[in-house]
Amino acid sequence: MVSSFLKKDISLKISKLLNRYLKNEKYATDLHKKINYLTRVNRADKSSKFFGLLSLDLSKISNEIDLKQIKIDEPSPYSSIQSIKLDKNKLIIQADQKEFKKYTIHSIFDQKFNYGFNLEDQVYLYKNTWRPKKSTEPTIVEFSSPNIAKPLHAGHMRSTFLGSYLSNLHSRLGHQVTKINYLGDWGTQYGILAVGFEKYGSYEELNKSPIKHLLEVYVKANKDEELRNKALEYFSQMEQKNDKSLKMWNLFKDLSIKELVSVYKNLNIKFDVYESESEYYEKAKQKVQQLLKIGLAEQLEDGAVQAKLSTSGSVKKFILQKSDNSTLYITRDIAALCERKEKYGFKKIVYVVDSSQKDHFMKLYETVNALDASILNDISFEEFYVPFGRITNMSTRKGKVEFLSDLIQEAKQVAFESMEFSKTKKILQDAELVAQAIGNSHLIITDLGKPRQKDYEFSWKNIVSKDDSAYMCHYAHARLHSLLEKCRNELKIEPSIENVDLSLLNKQTELNLIQHLARFEEAVWQSYEEYEPYHVVLYLFQLVKLTNLCLKDSYVFNEQLDVAKARLLLFSCSKQVLQNSFNVLGINPLNSI
Repeated sequence: MVSSFLKKDISLKISKLLNRYLKNEKYATDLHKKINYLTRVNRADKSSKFFGLLSLDLSKISNEIDLKQIKIDEPSPYSSIQSIKLDKNKLIIQADQKEFKKYTIHSIFDQKFNYGFNLEDQVYLYKNTWRPKKSTEPTIVEFSSPNIAKPLHAGHMRSTFLGSYLSNLHSRLGHQVTKINYLGDWGTQYGILAVGFEKYGSYEELNKSPIKHLLEVYVKANKDEELRNKALEYFSQMEQKNDKSLKMWNLFKDLSIKELVSVYKNLNIKFDVYESESEYYEKAKQKVQQLLKIGLAEQLEDGAVQAKLSTSGSVKKFILQKSDNSTLYITRDIAALCERKEKYGFKKIVYVVDSSQKDHFMKLYETVNALDASILNDISFEEFYVPFGRITNMSTRKGKVEFLSDLIQEAKQVAFESMEFSKTKKILQDAELVAQAIGNSHLIITDLGKPRQKDYEFSWKNIVSKDDSAYMCHYAHARLHSLLEKCRNELKIEPSIENVDLSLLNKQTELNLIQHLARFEEAVWQSYEEYEPYHVVLYLFQLVKLTNLCLKDSYVFNEQLDVAKARLLLFSCSKQVLQNSFNVLGINPLNSI
């Protein structure tokens, strides 16, 4: 895909050329959409002759097109296309350089915040099947999902950042997104905390530092063997709606959510809904009875109930309800998923959970599909469950880190100290806020810049590095912001597409930047298809490099006015795409640094 205006023009024209080679006329309807999807902008090159170069992989439409019969005549019959060549099963398309500049820059300037995200009425290839891209689909993204009465652990970082990114991405692409934080507040572990508080807890300490004190209580109670049976009894009372038990549970839950909201706020993350397991324990029992009734579960001799699913020629069995009639995590998840379908009518639901939970979510996926296939409809397991790898060496400079709040504070401190020695550091009144923004951005970009299913080793080393860092991304945006402000105040000119001669943008650094700006939509689309944010992060790093090279090579001040206007327009487009990249990553760009 290429920049929004240009892709429509080229895909329609190429589809007209290829129509004569269709195996069946029925394929003509969506041919231009498929070509639009498959056409790619080549990466920026040192030679200007590659500017505006595109490629189209015809092998992906070999079912529709007779590739052996294709003959492409030169020159191109279209003004926007300079030449078309056939190289094996690939079309090499040289767009007219003037048209390529105009389409790319006009797309960005006109669409602004929406540039890169206008993917309505498109098709995409998924597992060798063409699918329509549907916007406005109700979509649920469940992520982070910590336990109550415990601080957010550093291990929640990947789920939190990845889930936030996928929510932003789906929202920017037109989906009606509901972000759900599903809290663990039910089960034997809560019974341990509750009876432990009766023995080790203090309401005075609870009021001073709620989550810290509850964690201290839990650690002590978990080591106290005498409390095990009491914990089981306490949890059983909760399931029987004992008022005293539920009152304490509500207190701990409210304190936990208050603390969680504070941590998420520091990361610019906001959830639409906080749900909890406890909301579904009664409905979970109803689902067990439903599964028993239709033969998808069986009761054991001790009274427990286990699932009995026929999948891939074998029978999968696992416990749904214990012999004391208490529910399990899997059972409550089944009830929650079914309830969400009724409440939100979702067309897509995404669980962002670490890779160790694959077996659990496969059980959930298969059970709900067996119970009622219409709930998940045609959602594949790969779309349903989005796993990620572990972070190793997660530590502060003083030692191993336990909590995400500690990591956020450490990121701020490391950024602040590093900036004090940076040659580019200016004295700012809000230096601490800048340091926090850079620290948070480092955590986000470091995490999202890695393939999500791979483990990676965390490091503070490059937090204000000059290469591929969150700091340099902010710095590039701040430079562009400063340039536009200076032009507005001193030269009295604003970026505009009116009366601007784009042919004056002819330096190699300028052409490379335009070529890369045209590729933003491809990075967004690839990220959407694969649930991989690193495509956008890598795009952002390259955009920063090309922008800095262009700033070094192409001055706006002390130039002829028509040259200054053309370059200012280009830099404003670069700033816009930087902002769009930051936005989908969940980062507010800095205007000064």
